[in-house]
Amino acid sequence: MKSSNKLLFFILVLTCSVSIQAADFSAGNIYYNITGENTVEVTSLSPGSYSGNIEIPGSVDYEGTTYQVTAIGNSTFLFCMGLTSVVIPNTVESIGDGAFFACANLSSIILPEGLKYIGNESFSSCIKFTSLTIPQSVLSIGNSAFASCAGLTEIFVSWDNPAAVTYGNTVFNGVNTTNCKIKTGYNQPVLYEEIPTWSIFENIVEYNPDFIVNNEGELIQYVGSGGDIIIPTEVKSIGAEVFKNNTDITSVVIPTSVESIGTSAFSGCTALASVIIPESVNQIENYVFLGCTNLQDINVSWAEPKSLADGGNINYGSGLFMFVPTSCVVNVPAGLLADYNIYPWLYFDNIKNQGTPTNINQIIFSDVKIYAQNRTITVENATEPVFIYNILGSRIVTGGNGKFKMPNIGIYVVKTGKTVKKIIVKD
Repeated sequence: MKSSNKLLFFILVLTCSVSIQAADFSAGNIYYNITGENTVEVTSLSPGSYSGNIEIPGSVDYEGTTYQVTAIGNSTFLFCMGLTSVVIPNTVESIGDGAFFACANLSSIILPEGLKYIGNESFSSCIKFTSLTIPQSVLSIGNSAFASCAGLTEIFVSWDNPAAVTYGNTVFNGVNTTNCKIKTGYNQPVLYEEIPTWSIFENIVEYNPDFIVNNEGELIQYVGSGGDIIIPTEVKSIGAEVFKNNTDITSVVIPTSVESIGTSAFSGCTALASVIIPESVNQIENYVFLGCTNLQDINVSWAEPKSLADGGNINYGSGLFMFVPTSCVVNVPAGLLADYNIYPWLYFDNIKNQGTPTNINQIIFSDVKIYAQNRTITVENATEPVFIYNILGSRIVTGGNGKFKMPNIGIYVVKTGKTVKKIIVKD
């Protein structure tokens, strides 16, 4: 049966099954069915009977009993073309089959923390949805739950183990899998890329609410608290002055998704001590690190660092490192010291092969202990998963407490929970 015929069949079945429905009671223009001693689900009397802005309460009183609203029943808001917004309380654990089917003017919805089950075709054909957040509490997503939500451009998910969720068939059938981005947490994209429901999307990226990114992938604002930061992989370019005069940032890891860094992006960051710039960056605008007076080491990985003017591929701006200490160590790929004897790296007195230690080789953060010896990184007392990245930003280890043999000497980044630290590995 063709997909269009299946959809028509589903619509006919739903219409016939809910054309005349009963409800146990109503309150505040919302109808309810009693499902347990103290629980109810939201229902309707007929398709399309709700419109406007609906706010579902967490509890409702009827005949001396207070009932908790725990579900939205099958087909409750089916064909509610006039429905423009719905507030769902955190008490709701289940959204039934076809619950919001073809709510063509419902532009967004906030799914509550505590929601566990999303039924078949529950939000199918909600064509005005542009953004969707699926909470971590969800355990099951039904067949075609978000099918034909053609307007979706971003979906936020954050399960640590997305494989544990039960997925129906064609959950996102009809969604533009090229334009719609899946945004998840640090280190998590690879977990989603292995699951058929998510692997159909071309862009599965890291997301962090501290970083405001526009539709073109440009980082336009940072609203975090500073410290050691890792820029998420949804970022393709760092905008002008994004971190300018931020005196709380101490280190920055730029991922391999970034290709350009805008004018004065980090200028005046007087606490900034360490930066990792990947080989993917091919444009660094004017004054990017101007006035970073505490910068102690810069880690780069270009195999060919020449500028466009010298026949290379990198567009270096002017005044990049004005007022940065010339004693700042620049760590470059092994065997390429002579290649960095060019602008802007000539400014520095200490250009070294990666793996040469520039500061302490052991870090203690709270109860977590991270240290390196004999090309091995040891992590102790971590209570959350441990992730280790190489200088290119590629994750090479996922694990817990233990000893991890590194493939090469050099600089690595270790992340566990909110702890993000650079570690230098040598023989």
